[in-house]
Amino acid sequence: MAAEANAQLAMKKAGWAKEAEVAQVESKKIVAIREAELQREVERMNALTTTEKLKADLLTKATVEFETKSQEANAVLYAKQKAAETYLYEKQKELEAVKAAAEAELAHRSSRGSRDLHTLHSRRLWR
Repeated sequence: MAAEANAQLAMKKAGWAKEAEVAQVESKKIVAIREAELQREVERMNALTTTEKLKADLLTKATVEFETKSQEANAVLYAKQKAAETYLYEKQKELEAVKAAAEAELAHRSSRGSRDLHTLHSRRLWR
């Protein structure tokens, strides 16, 4: 009976050892699966971080380009406005000169006409 009990005990120990080995293998698999899930999550977060950094870099680059182009366009517009103002000023001065010359000519003719009229009138009176 002791041999039979020893055999049963050995069988139970073997079963327990097998169960412990299975539990250990399952535990290692669970740990490996969890590590893989965590690694995948880390990689996903790294990819998101990289994507956000690229977006920020592109946005910064686009913003700088926009500001540069905007300043260039403003400089061109300013130069054109100043050129137009200069042209307008020159034309106004030319117009003022023409007007002054015309007024002087008119005054001269008016004065001469008045003199001629006075001379003509004086001659008629003396006749």
